[in-house]
Amino acid sequence: MRDLLLAIGLVSLVVCISGCVTEEQKHLTPTEHGKRTTTYGKALDRAEDSACEQYLGQLNQAVTMYASTNEKYPPDLAAVIKESGLPASELKNCKYVYDPATGKVALVR
Repeated sequence: MRDLLLAIGLVSLVVCISGCVTEEQKHLTPTEHGKRTTTYGKALDRAEDSACEQYLGQLNQAVTMYASTNEKYPPDLAAVIKESGLPASELKNCKYVYDPATGKVALVR
C-alpha cells in the first residue's frame, strides 16, 4: 500500500511539473506584443514580427504594381488592398504607415 501511494505521488508530481502552464500561456493573446517575458511569449513575438515583415514586403510590392499600372502612387493602403487582393485582416495585426508621396510602406514597432 505504501509503495502504491508513493508511486501515485511521484506520478502526480511529474504530471504537475510537466503539465503546468504559466498565466501567459493560458490566454490566446496573453500580453501585448514585445512585453512577453516567457520563452513561449518571446517565440510568439518573433513569429508575429516575421509575419508582419513578410506582409510589409507584400504591401510594398503591391504599391509598386499599383504605381506601374496607374502611373501614380495609391492614395492610401485601402486602395492598395482593394486592387491587389491582399487580405485586409493583416492590417489589424501589425501597424503600418504609408507615405503617398514616396509610395513607401513602413512597419511601426
